[in-house]
Amino acid sequence: MPTIKRQADKLPWVKEIDKQPFARKVDSKGFHDTKHWKKLSKIIRSETPLCEVATHFGLTVRTNVADHIIRVEEGGAKLDKANLMSMSHHYHNIKSGKEKHKGILIDYILNDDGDKIPKNRNDIFSIFKKPIL
Repeated sequence: MPTIKRQADKLPWVKEIDKQPFARKVDSKGFHDTKHWKKLSKIIRSETPLCEVATHFGLTVRTNVADHIIRVEEGGAKLDKANLMSMSHHYHNIKSGKEKHKGILIDYILNDDGDKIPKNRNDIFSIFKKPIL
């Protein structure tokens, strides 16, 4: 049966996607594989073994993740403890989902290195709904 060869060329009215805006995201993913991050993450989780969000709501849940309150992709400080919080996977996934749609969720200031850190880290609790007990 004869086949029709499809054109592999791009259509002239389709614009090329600029890949530059995604450059930071690639860099931050590599950062999470570094020994500096893994060591600091372990320290944060050992210093605060309970999820800080769950504790805020009066629950006792073990922490699984050291989370950047302001994402590295958004210019958040990578290794500054002021930008880190212990969370369970449950609350981390909720926060990450909201960040993907809204970007930075709380007010921030710049640290000495010019990176973003939360102005008041307790503001992050306002993005979560109080669990029904």
